[in-house]
This record gives sequence, C-alpha cells and structure tokens, in this order.
Amino acid sequence: MKNKWIAFSALASLLLFAPHAFGRTMALKFVDCDMMAAIVAEGPRHSWASHDDGKGIFRVNPLHPTSEHSFLIRYALDKIPKGQHITNAEWTMAIGQASAGTRLFFWRITAEWGPGVNYQYRMLRPKALTWAVPGARGNSSDRATKPSAIITVQQNGPITVNVTEDVELWYTGAAPNYGWLVTVEDPDAYILMSAPVSMPPYDWELRVTYEPQ
Repeated sequence: MKNKWIAFSALASLLLFAPHAFGRTMALKFVDCDMMAAIVAEGPRHSWASHDDGKGIFRVNPLHPTSEHSFLIRYALDKIPKGQHITNAEWTMAIGQASAGTRLFFWRITAEWGPGVNYQYRMLRPKALTWAVPGARGNSSDRATKPSAIITVQQNGPITVNVTEDVELWYTGAAPNYGWLVTVEDPDAYILMSAPVSMPPYDWELRVTYEPQ
C-alpha cells in the first residue's frame, strides 16, 4: 500500500507541474529579424531614415518616432519548434529620452511590405505597391484597426510590451507575419529610442514562452 501511495503522489506531482516542466522560453534578438525599415515623411523615398540631423542628412540612430516617422520590424519565428502553444511573448527595447507622458503605439502590420519600402510605397520590387495611407497609417489596410499595445513612457531605460496575441496569431498562421509598426500618434510627443544593435542588452529582444500542445 505504501508503494502504491508513493507512486500515486509522484504521478500527481508530474501532472500538476508538467506544463512548467516542459515550457521553454526563447529569446529572439535583432539578428533574428529578417526585415526592418525606418520611414519618414520628409524623406518619402528613404527606407532607412529616422530623423534629419538639420543638415539634410537622415540618420536612424536614435530612432525618433513622431506622427510622421515610423519604424517597421519583423522577427522570423521559424526557430520556434512546430506543434507548440504560445503562452507568453514579451518585447523589450530601450528608451533614450522622452517627454513626460509620451505614448508609444505598437501595431500589427496587415499589408505585405518588402524591398524598397518607404513612406509612400510598401515595396518597389517585384512591383511598386503603395501604402493605403502614406507611412503605413491606414487602419485595417496597412495596420490593424487597434494597436496591439500602447505604452505611456514614464522614464528612460528599458520598456517591455506584451505581444502574446500577435505572436500566437503569426505562429499558428491565423494571420500572416508582416511584423510590427512602432509609431507615436500624438503631434507634440517627443521620444528617442535606441535603434536595434545599438544598446545591448536591450537590443529589441523578443522573449517567447511556449509549451507542447
């Protein structure tokens, strides 16, 4: 009887803690991104420009999202094994400077974009295709109707955004993975963000936790 009780207890413990035992977290870095772009209204044909330094030269570090400046980024998710259930996804990046109460918006992009992407065009090859609204600002056509997250920046340093729903949609194939659009929607907001690769360890790390289905 004693041996049976021990066996039963061991089985109960295994079933109770199985999800935690088999769960795994994968950290995806900037090197796991297969597409990025910084697009601005002042440089409508540039694919990698965040702000004008005042001399007519566009720079991308730091990123400077405004109501007319946006950053696009896509992580490849093929490193995540097949047959998994996404339980959590958190995305961390660094804020260099921001005015008090600045709101940062994160949108799931809904339109395919690629080579030659800029403020006017979502791709130039294999053929030129425009955004529905310049800067990928067309709700439902260029980006999701509602933002995936809105973060009110309180201080400089790293911020973390929960993007579990988006990653699960892409991983399961329920929605095509066109990545995220990072924007500021308020005209008077001011923010500077460290561009990917510029400030480890907060180099736009996407941490995805999953477990077997």
